[in-house]
Amino acid sequence: MMKQELSSNEFLKDFYVPAYNMVEAYWQKTSNTLTDELFKESLKMYLNDIRKVKPSCVYVRTIDFFFTVSPELQSWVDNEIIAKMVQVGVKKAAFSVSSELVIQLSVEQIFDEPIASMNLLTHFFPTEEEAKRWLLKKDIGVQKEI
Repeated sequence: MMKQELSSNEFLKDFYVPAYNMVEAYWQKTSNTLTDELFKESLKMYLNDIRKVKPSCVYVRTIDFFFTVSPELQSWVDNEIIAKMVQVGVKKAAFSVSSELVIQLSVEQIFDEPIASMNLLTHFFPTEEEAKRWLLKKDIGVQKEI
């Protein structure tokens, strides 16, 4: 499967997979050194790439994501990133999540917000393979599964 690198910084790398009209994002282990501002900058970079290629689905690997997203940041992500992804046409988002419970919960809580879940199907998986299998299924299923 061919993928094109879109952007990267020391915390996040993202790619476009034209065959599936999907953007893949991979958080790096260096995310343990993120600050709120660097987290926002990384997500703005990601959103710019989403706007360029207009994917129908996104995969986010958070297994190496070691930054706890505060409630204030969760709200920012919902309003400034997720809502804008939905406007561009993203319909589904799948995540492979960390075994670190606190981190996993902070990622999942972003999608508990009403704006984010309004028009975006989300699901969390223990592996990348399961996440991508769900993303590429044609049936839409229920709105939110955890």
